[in-house]
Amino acid sequence: MDNNEYIKHFLLLIMQAVAMFVTFSVAIWRIFGETNGLYLELAYSETSLMRGQSIFTLLIYGINYQSINRPIVRTWNKFWWGGSPIECPSWEELPYDTRKTCDNFMYKHREKCLAEITHLTRWKLWKYKKTFTGSELVSWLVENNICSNRDDALAYAVKLWNGQILRHLNCTEHFEDVPDILYTFNRR
Repeated sequence: MDNNEYIKHFLLLIMQAVAMFVTFSVAIWRIFGETNGLYLELAYSETSLMRGQSIFTLLIYGINYQSINRPIVRTWNKFWWGGSPIECPSWEELPYDTRKTCDNFMYKHREKCLAEITHLTRWKLWKYKKTFTGSELVSWLVENNICSNRDDALAYAVKLWNGQILRHLNCTEHFEDVPDILYTFNRR
């Protein structure tokens, strides 16, 4: 049994325990109490819980929430953040030259680049610190003689993106040499 099944069983047990407690409360109230508004609410809750047990069981076991949840989350991410997060390859999966490029940038150029191209940016309702555009990074790489032209600088920046040295502001875009997509450096 996987962890998801344990959670489903636990939820069903909690629902059964609540239903038993409400039924017990209604039975005790019938014996000792008087009929008033609170009793009627409790009796209605008991009837709903008893009649609705099959519905609760269907909701817990019968519906695949991943097939329902994924489109909703994808739509929400696209609406609020502009897309779904992109999964980058792990450090061990990267080619040797990409790892060497990332290490070289981290030790030789990162601090200077941070100081020269990052700035405070307002996007939608938020303010972001230490952000830059793709074209700013590519221009900086060319101006500081790290790369000979914009094509080499773009390839260099893509290696940095693959090595997770930099990322899109909301992790929803690959690296591009454009002036309207914001990036930031990952903390390392």
